[in-house]
Amino acid sequence: IDSPAADNTKFRWSFAILATVVCTMIWMCGSRTGYLGLLISFFVLGVWLYFNHRQHTGIYIIGALSIAIGLCIAIQAPLLDVDSTYWVKNRVNDLTSGEATMARKNMWIVTLSSWSHVPFFGHGLGTFTEVFMPELNRLAEQGIVFAAPDNLTHPHNELILWLAETGLVGAILVFAPWVALIFRASRVNWSAQIGWLATLLPIALHTQTE
Repeated sequence: IDSPAADNTKFRWSFAILATVVCTMIWMCGSRTGYLGLLISFFVLGVWLYFNHRQHTGIYIIGALSIAIGLCIAIQAPLLDVDSTYWVKNRVNDLTSGEATMARKNMWIVTLSSWSHVPFFGHGLGTFTEVFMPELNRLAEQGIVFAAPDNLTHPHNELILWLAETGLVGAILVFAPWVALIFRASRVNWSAQIGWLATLLPIALHTQTE
């Protein structure tokens, strides 16, 4: 964006093709978190462009068209012989039914419950499945949660996983540097840092739900 090449027609066509391919892949992957991350990131990038590169709004329009084209292609998945599991319509319907939300809620409840037994140092790295299943069975017998897959290797939330395996101490050591980095960046020309925020938000969102 900072380069004079941003106004070059060849650059814009290359950007449009690449953006369309990436957006199509996101819509086709079947990840609701991916959908949300794409839209949030696009919005934040718009804010960044507004404050720092208002002369390049054409790039933002290309991005919007890429998202729309990618979605249109993904909607044609039934005609492209794509497994129905990955159809956008089915993924959204599954979300609104509440099944996916309840499944994650149960994973988080069980994992946090197991962490509560050893809050400071956790159960140890790589012990998630080992401690999750007994805790799941205990809470299921009490009617607090319903059964989950017996081959679960993570709770679909990176923070909760670190809490369970390394405790509060380990989780702080993992996340404190990131919090400090974000805080420091926000104090230095915050509008220029929004581009980084748009890049990192989808990743952060993914770590908390997948």
